[in-house]
Amino acid sequence: MKELTDLEKIDLFFKYCKELSENTPELVFNFSTYYKFYTYLVNLCDANKFPQVIEDKEFEALNSTKLYRGVVDIEHHANLLSDYDYHYGYGMYGGGGLYMSDDRIQAMRYTRRNPENILTLKFEGKVIDEKELGFCLDYLEYSIKGEKYEIEKLKIKIANSQDEQLIKLLIDYYKQLKTDKDKELFETIFIKQYSNLALILGYDAMCYTYNEILIVLNRGKLIISKSEFERVTSQSKNYQGGLINFDTKAENEFLME
Repeated sequence: MKELTDLEKIDLFFKYCKELSENTPELVFNFSTYYKFYTYLVNLCDANKFPQVIEDKEFEALNSTKLYRGVVDIEHHANLLSDYDYHYGYGMYGGGGLYMSDDRIQAMRYTRRNPENILTLKFEGKVIDEKELGFCLDYLEYSIKGEKYEIEKLKIKIANSQDEQLIKLLIDYYKQLKTDKDKELFETIFIKQYSNLALILGYDAMCYTYNEILIVLNRGKLIISKSEFERVTSQSKNYQGGLINFDTKAENEFLME
């Protein structure tokens, strides 16, 4: 199967968002709508592969920081680890992604004080921090609005030349849009939703150092020990042994529709 070019990904994503908007005339951009946009892009970027399960000794030997993710129900972890139809995550920092931290106490806040609901894992992928992503977002926004002074001021701050090239591709795509409605949609999906831009730029995660949070966009870059995988799935009603039980799993369970 032919791999999509960056331009093809941008075009397919924009056309999907536009079609969804047009087919729902009374569509109000909200939490659910943004989530649908994001999940489509995750699949388009092939960032939906299963986490890697490895032997415990191999996991401990990895030169990566241990991360912790807390949830109110351990079933949510089992879904993340075992199901092709998983919850992609969504939160306050610019849209989609799976929130985790190297601070176990931070993760505990999401468990209703149940330490069993903390998942321990590692991550190996390409990360963009909030400062660099902010420069990229500003460069894109100022460029499409034609604010030249700000463009020149920000241009030199983008550390990755590949990021700059891809942003220029987005700028060119924006310029060929014919209507104000299309341009407004473009700004919504690429400037207001940080995770979408990070995915298009080829990043697997976004790092917010202020709150010690890593937002993972690419599930396939997560790594978990075999014992932790077995601990979680053994407590699950839907994923015993990591296998989906379609008799117990509701059709829309864990999905945000």
